[in-house]
Amino acid sequence: MCGIAGIVAPNAAQLLPAAERMVAALHHRGPDSSGIATFGHCLLGNTRLSIIDVEGGRQPIQSGLTNTALTFNGEIYGYRQIRNRYSNRYPFVTQTDSEVVLALYEDQGHHFLQHLPGMFAFAIWNNDKQELLLARDRFGEKPLYYAQPDAQTLLFASEIKALLVSGLIKPMLDTAQVACYLRHGYVLPNKSIYQNIGVVP
Repeated sequence: MCGIAGIVAPNAAQLLPAAERMVAALHHRGPDSSGIATFGHCLLGNTRLSIIDVEGGRQPIQSGLTNTALTFNGEIYGYRQIRNRYSNRYPFVTQTDSEVVLALYEDQGHHFLQHLPGMFAFAIWNNDKQELLLARDRFGEKPLYYAQPDAQTLLFASEIKALLVSGLIKPMLDTAQVACYLRHGYVLPNKSIYQNIGVVP
């Protein structure tokens, strides 16, 4: 289990303290290491539970081809076979399954998601395109929440509390989801207990 978090905003670099609080709130998900990749309009954070390539697999990880970075939580099934197929096309520097995701993205763009085997939640920031890709596995095994404090700012994280400690949003209870939880023991898919916090499908 790892934790991912990030901020996309026009003044992202100025929001580094908020990103640091978000990452710190996820420490229990990844106690082995943590890091933040800083771009002009994006901050990507990660807390890592080191399982594969313990020493060399720190995150967020930068692409070896373009100005693109990834923060990843999960497991890619059969990643060694995928890595072998791309070994002549992508300059791998780690033995991790997360770097395989970057290699696939560099080769196919977001289309690779249709065939990506595993359980995962991740964010890829393409700095050249100024584009963020957030994704989860088909069964939603790995959590990923988001919030938009304003029209130009997006926050995302593995847990709701990481969004709240940013100080950029105020929690607004969704009474309909509270009622759903009390009645059925869960909130509706793609909803959270807060009006202003969503779940990536």
